Amino acid sequence: NIDSGMGRLGLLPDQIDEFISQISQSTNLIFDGIFTHMSRADDPETDPVKKQLTLFNHVIDKLSTAGIKPKRIHFGNSATLMRYSIDNCTHVRPGIALYGLLPDPSQTFPLDLRPVVSLKGSVVKMKEVEKGTEISYGGHYTTKEKTWIATINLGYGQGIPRYLSNRGFVLIGSKRYRIAGNVTMDYIMVDAGVKPEFKTGDEVVAIGYQGTEHISPDEIAQIGGTIGYEVICNLSNSIDRFYLLNGSIVLHNSGYIF
Repeated sequence: NIDSGMGRLGLLPDQIDEFISQISQSTNLIFDGIFTHMSRADDPETDPVKKQLTLFNHVIDKLSTAGIKPKRIHFGNSATLMRYSIDNCTHVRPGIALYGLLPDPSQTFPLDLRPVVSLKGSVVKMKEVEKGTEISYGGHYTTKEKTWIATINLGYGQGIPRYLSNRGFVLIGSKRYRIAGNVTMDYIMVDAGVKPEFKTGDEVVAIGYQGTEHISPDEIAQIGGTIGYEVICNLSNSIDRFYLLNGSIVLHNSGYIF
């Protein structure tokens, strides 16, 4: 691992000479591969990526001069694969793209990706409340008329970020409903209106597709000023996980609290 500019792990370029000396003297080590990690490949045509590639290729040249030829060479994370040439690589290692997400949801990238993750719950309670009723912690949502409030069994304990309070949406009956009030640990609420178009037990989609509507992790990430990776990494172990292949469930892992 060569630290060409990420500042995280790996050998610094000025440590390579000593490394080459040590590995050349060893009879028990085989040099198999070399890689680095791009820190700003999601920035289009950025100079730091060009500098990292120059440093990385310089290290490979040094190894070659010493008679060391790596079998495996790679630096292609998702953003790099989408924006830079990887002709001299033997392998690639996409991360966020494997989940159908963009390295930066505020930008466009030359790949047509579809998110593979869904987060679903259901309506667990419906109740009619009067005008002026405060909903959830802090009373940050107040009903503007007599209306129906639906409680849904999803919260930050399952992976709904609190920054979606009064800002995010869910899908019910292929229609968007804004989250009403603060996201709580295991529940969120939505204002279903004077004449609700759904009932207790109906499916709720917080991430994924329902009919022609769709809420992606990237959409959620943009609201919170983050990336879709963080959104899906925060999906809790408490939720059941269903793995699908061609529309059929091939594996089910039950959720657990601790």
